[in-house]
Amino acid sequence: MSPKKVDTLRKRRELAAAALRVFIKKSYRETRIQDIADEAGVGKGTIYEYFRDKAEILHEIFEQEFQQLLVEDHEELPPLQALLANIRRSFASAKPQRELTQLWFEVWSSKVIDPEHPINAKMRKLFDDLAVLYRRYIEQGQSKGEIRTGLDADSTARMIVSALDGIILHVILFNLSSEEAERRCEAFIGMARATLRE
Repeated sequence: MSPKKVDTLRKRRELAAAALRVFIKKSYRETRIQDIADEAGVGKGTIYEYFRDKAEILHEIFEQEFQQLLVEDHEELPPLQALLANIRRSFASAKPQRELTQLWFEVWSSKVIDPEHPINAKMRKLFDDLAVLYRRYIEQGQSKGEIRTGLDADSTARMIVSALDGIILHVILFNLSSEEAERRCEAFIGMARATLRE
């Protein structure tokens, strides 16, 4: 990757981080591009060099978070264990993502973003990418005899993503204790293991 490309990516991350701080303080709706520029210590024009609009900045924030969940760093594990380790990592990231989740709910509940807005398609893709990762683990597990072959890998992966998303939302929205979050994590992993295992 060229130095210029690295610098561009770094700058986008820095501006997105500044935007997140402002969104949390002021709300997405009330934030202006100038507010983000002030927080980042740059001119308003600089923001537009890297992002078309506020919605693109929001997408960048969420994409950065989701990409952490898509990292395949459990290659040394058998497929079933790698899948469960990824689920566990998703739970571990739930509490630190509280403000991010609250921001997401603000955006959805206030209908700030039109349902037809491109950011919705991008967010669907991020969830789809996670389902594809899980499907790959399931298919690998099926080929190795670890996971039941009668399961539809794609539907099962999407069910896991949806259920995981719902449980994590409960952990965040209801401010569950770390102990309770851990119990729910282990219960979910137990259910997933029982469903998947050959």
